[in-house]
Amino acid sequence: MELHFTWRNGDTEMHQRQVAVFVQSASADRSKALLLTGTSHGAFKDEWNLAFEAMLGSMRLHAPVPAVAQSAQES
Repeated sequence: MELHFTWRNGDTEMHQRQVAVFVQSASADRSKALLLTGTSHGAFKDEWNLAFEAMLGSMRLHAPVPAVAQSAQES
């Protein structure tokens, strides 16, 4: 899911992009979210949009941790 926001901070127009990725955790009753946010004074320039897209494109999610190992990590 991608969201775009614009608001004013004094005389400055702020812009923000948020990308959320929702994944099921090893436990069936839980899910997790990864939220990436980019914020800019004024509209994003092409170079920053390209950098944001490159960062997103380089990310890889790993398989969920098995429930037994996850329980030990959360303790």
